[in-house]
Amino acid sequence: MPASKKKSGKKTPAKSQNRAQGKPGTGKKAATCKHPGGRPSKYNAEYHPKIAGLLGQLGRTDKEISAELGISEVTLNAWKKEHPEFLKSLKKGKDHIDDQVESSLLRRALGYSFTETKRYLRPLYASNGDPVIGPDGKQQKGAIREEVTEKSVVPDVTAQIFWLKNRRSDRWRDKHDVEQTGNFTLVFDKEDANL
Repeated sequence: MPASKKKSGKKTPAKSQNRAQGKPGTGKKAATCKHPGGRPSKYNAEYHPKIAGLLGQLGRTDKEISAELGISEVTLNAWKKEHPEFLKSLKKGKDHIDDQVESSLLRRALGYSFTETKRYLRPLYASNGDPVIGPDGKQQKGAIREEVTEKSVVPDVTAQIFWLKNRRSDRWRDKHDVEQTGNFTLVFDKEDANL
């Protein structure tokens, strides 16, 4: 190849400027130009926030919610960032079930009482004391008998510990950070040398 037609490794200023501006025929897009194409989003502003809120109320995790919606967890997280109404609905649904669990844990930690009602069908007996048998050959049932009992559930120590470790962690956590200031000296005996 003749020396006059040989290309140098350097780009001419005009070509570099064309590429930076994203001009056609340069083979590159400008860094600031966003491509209008691409796959359309599956997000539906009317449908997805409602479904996400309901799934959150059912106690579903993000992984389970993304599977129910037919998307990846990465897409779910992107939707949370891009669509504030989606994030708000999801949080509201999760908060609802979390509040119920918190309330139940508190009840269990403190103990509670409740009324239990059992209903039984009494068998029918004739005036002479014999059971009344129906056409199907079985003893007939008659009046309903109710048995009402007041029951108590004692406070649960495990629930109390869990509550206190989370709500009063400064006093109830397992690990305590102790800071030592000043100088101290360690003295080892000959017996400790084998350790």
